[in-house]
Amino acid sequence: MPDPFKADRPVALESPAHSASLREKSPLIVDEMARIDWLGFSTAYGAPDTVSPDLRLLLFGSQRQALAAAHRLWCGLCHQHAYVSSAAEPALRFLLIGLKESNDLLRVEILDILLGFVVCYDPAVPFSVRILAEMKGEKTFLADLQQSSDKEVAEFARSICGALDNT
Repeated sequence: MPDPFKADRPVALESPAHSASLREKSPLIVDEMARIDWLGFSTAYGAPDTVSPDLRLLLFGSQRQALAAAHRLWCGLCHQHAYVSSAAEPALRFLLIGLKESNDLLRVEILDILLGFVVCYDPAVPFSVRILAEMKGEKTFLADLQQSSDKEVAEFARSICGALDNT
């Protein structure tokens, strides 16, 4: 299935950035993304050539761009929480960066992606095992989010922590 969002993905970043601190770090993070051989992975839409541009928009774009990119990443990386695509493994690090540096509105979207990674865990799939291990390494941060004043952030964090505890 071809990427249904290809025409909707902007190239230029809008201002203001949803996270000024992330935009300041962008050269290092973009360089790290560029070192990943994304073509060695897949998404729900096949080739993962859209993951890196969407991660860039998620991390460094305006609030509007970041929210739209989060939706596209949710569709491609953990499609409807039905399964996890292999491109989720290299994307996870950048999603966690975004989670730690974003406001609650964007955190909800990123947490929804991460919940998909955990609920679709498959012990027979090596990249799924590695994703779960990395997620478990973030359990303290995720547990802290359960105390968020934002009801949705807290609920997603509870769901993720509960799922991590049961795997």
